[in-house]
Amino acid sequence: DYAVRLREKQRLRAQYGISEKQLRAAYEKGTHTAGQTGDAMLTDLETRLDALVLRAGFARTTAQARQFVVHRHILVDGNLVDRPSYRVKPGQ
Repeated sequence: DYAVRLREKQRLRAQYGISEKQLRAAYEKGTHTAGQTGDAMLTDLETRLDALVLRAGFARTTAQARQFVVHRHILVDGNLVDRPSYRVKPGQ
């Protein structure tokens, strides 16, 4: 049971390219919202700019998506954003 949970946590960290601290913060935020903690946590992680760049098909990997954002190739509402952890609101 512990090994399965550890592997899943490591997979999530690798998939989103985030640190342990960032994953813990997303989990804590998920525990304080209504509904399932896991669903809220994944919703929070999927609103990150680097995840959206990857899902939109502009990048092939998470690392490449982060690089696009950090190198200021991505505009959000006409503004350059250089933080991969930037939270994008729906419709933005």
